[in-house]
Amino acid sequence: MIISYNTLPEDVESRLARAYARGIMNGPVERELIRKLGGLPDTIILLKGENKRRILLVDYKYSRSYNYLVQARFKAVAYLYEFNADCAVIVTPTPGETGDVDEEVKEQTSFYDAIKTSGGAEIRIDNNGKVLAIVYVDPKPESLKGAISALKVLFRFVNLPVNQ
Repeated sequence: MIISYNTLPEDVESRLARAYARGIMNGPVERELIRKLGGLPDTIILLKGENKRRILLVDYKYSRSYNYLVQARFKAVAYLYEFNADCAVIVTPTPGETGDVDEEVKEQTSFYDAIKTSGGAEIRIDNNGKVLAIVYVDPKPESLKGAISALKVLFRFVNLPVNQ
C-alpha cells in the first residue's frame, strides 16, 4: 500500500499527462503546459497486489457551504475519470451554510441534508465499481470515533485492508 499526500505517486498518472492539445487557430500546445491542467487530490491511496490494483482518492474540504460541497462533488467525479480511480472520497464537515446558491445547488441541498444522519453516503456510479463517497466529519474531538468508523466502512467497501 502506498499513501501519498499532495503528490502523485510514481504509479498513478493523470490522463492529461499523455494528452494532446492543439490551439484552435494555430497548432499544438506544449505538453508541459497540458500537464499543468492535471488535478492533485489531497491524499492518494494505492493498493497493489497480485492481479489487483485499487486507487482511492481523498479530498478534504473545510467549509460547511453547500456551494463548496457541490463544487467538490464535481471535482471528485472528475478525479475518478482523470486518474482511473476506483473511489473518490470527499471528507467535509456537515454542511449547513447556504449563502447565495444557484438552482443546481438548491436542487442538491436536500440530498446532502438527507445523508447527514448516516454520516455521509457511498454512491456507486456505474457497474465498473466506481464509487463517489461523501464522509461528514465535524472538527471536534467527540466526532473522531464516528469519523474513523465511517472511513473503515468505506475502506471495506472498496476492498482496502482495515486494521481493527
